[in-house]
Amino acid sequence: MTTIAPQQQRRRRHSALLLSSVLIAPLCFANYFGLYQTFTSIKLTPRLQDEIIAPQESRRRHYGKATSQHVYGTERERQNLNDASTFRQLNVTEFPYKCGLILFYHIPCTGGASINRWFKNKISSANNMEYFTFWGRNRTARASFARKMNEQLKHSLGPSEWRLAQAHGCSLLPIQDEDNLRQWRQAVESQGCRFILTTVVRDALSHSISQLKERDYAEMKALKNTGEPIGFTMEEWVSYLGMTNRSAPRVWSSQLDYFLFNCWDKNKELNDTMTKEEKVQKAIRILRNHYDLVVYQNHDLFVEMITKMVGSEQIPLRSSNQHKLEINFTSQELGLLKRKIHENGDVDFINAIRHIYHSHLNYLA
Repeated sequence: MTTIAPQQQRRRRHSALLLSSVLIAPLCFANYFGLYQTFTSIKLTPRLQDEIIAPQESRRRHYGKATSQHVYGTERERQNLNDASTFRQLNVTEFPYKCGLILFYHIPCTGGASINRWFKNKISSANNMEYFTFWGRNRTARASFARKMNEQLKHSLGPSEWRLAQAHGCSLLPIQDEDNLRQWRQAVESQGCRFILTTVVRDALSHSISQLKERDYAEMKALKNTGEPIGFTMEEWVSYLGMTNRSAPRVWSSQLDYFLFNCWDKNKELNDTMTKEEKVQKAIRILRNHYDLVVYQNHDLFVEMITKMVGSEQIPLRSSNQHKLEINFTSQELGLLKRKIHENGDVDFINAIRHIYHSHLNYLA
């Protein structure tokens, strides 16, 4: 149970109500302890038949070979980023697709480890699919992943074959790897199959709270190496969120920064040259140009779409190793977290995804 220790009595009720609404998802625990990241899905109303899934003519516009140059060309770049119709669409009336490759970009602390385990141990084995991943904490993983993806695609897909792949730590640098994404898509679609690029995100505040595990990891590492803990206060640790400061041990990553920069998220040559607004715009353009399925904290929707897409029977995704320890926040600390996720652009990024892919606030249109 999550508890709050407010600094002032009059804040207790407000803080308790706020945390009870935010901390729906349990904290994801560090992979270093052999556990996996997860969170409880919040049921949304997905834009399936009428909204998230485009009509047949729209689908031909997005996938038809005769107009494929417009997917990445200047004409599409000029289109309004608020216009959901300009984004890649899926047509469930054509499910299942006969063959293809699904590439899952795993953002930490979004339940991605549970999805990856489901890919590797459940759906691939049940349907005789080839599964592939390669990642690490060294930036050389990027070249290795690209090379291995290219090797995978040298072998033609069978007429009813599906392959699954995961990109995670240091294996993909989205802000600079768009050419690779285009190349991989072309290699798959030239065979008459589908290339599906997908990712999952979650609420910005609960995502930041879940990364408190990194503070614990830094403290444990310091204790092991020096015999003394670092002794971070919450304010000191949170101050690193979204900053390009490599001196901070295991600096946090917002979903926006990780989506764009992966393990390069604190590289001053990349991150410091862009404003928050520019980063959000760039991330949304990458989503529009390349991503076929983007899900906001709804694992059930993700599983439903993937299983129907590949023609598999429904195989449940099981969350694993939820973090059950108690964490205490003061109202001031929670306010600091909220301020940081606004400053680093994560709130804007997630709100944009909710609007585009899940009809958030569409009643105002």
